[in-house]
Amino acid sequence: IVIMLICFCSHICLLKKYHKIKHRSKETKNEALLIRFVDRHKGNFVLLKEFKDNLFIQQAFLLLLTARDLAFSLILSTMFLHPLVQTLLILIMNLAMVAYLLLRRPFDSLFDATQQLFYEIITLSVNVSILIMAIMDAVHSIGFQFRKDLGKFLIIMNLIFNFGTLGFMLVKGFMLFKEIYESYKAKKKLKRSKSKLSDLPI
Repeated sequence: IVIMLICFCSHICLLKKYHKIKHRSKETKNEALLIRFVDRHKGNFVLLKEFKDNLFIQQAFLLLLTARDLAFSLILSTMFLHPLVQTLLILIMNLAMVAYLLLRRPFDSLFDATQQLFYEIITLSVNVSILIMAIMDAVHSIGFQFRKDLGKFLIIMNLIFNFGTLGFMLVKGFMLFKEIYESYKAKKKLKRSKSKLSDLPI
């Protein structure tokens, strides 16, 4: 817990310092301030580089995601005697994350944003199904056929999740292969141009 809190605090401090220096560099029109700060914290910027830096809330995506996951674990482990409240809180967190992704659009890459939104929507559909079941349990409704249909729906959502994940992995693999191939082509072209220059008479 202590290590987790230290990581959280250091992440928040890094974000605050970055935006403070970014604001100061804009005011003074001195971009060197920001460049120096980024160079000093190159290792830490792996946490921030995939996200837009226009707003603190955009760049804090990983922080919010981790906090949401921790809250999810806490709700599951402490509120097991209150399933309706449990599912309501989890659904609210899920809806908040979907709203955040749509309104703040933290990702630089459209592909990454689509992937995260896909996972959140699948999770949302599952959470809504579980909430319906929790309500049925609370009012002591049997609804055997309805529960059976909900079960089938959850199985379908699970299949969509698995095939969707596979699809994203294939697309990502293709994009990576394309990037490597283009880099190889560019290097080959540069080598050819250098050899042509060396063949020219001095």
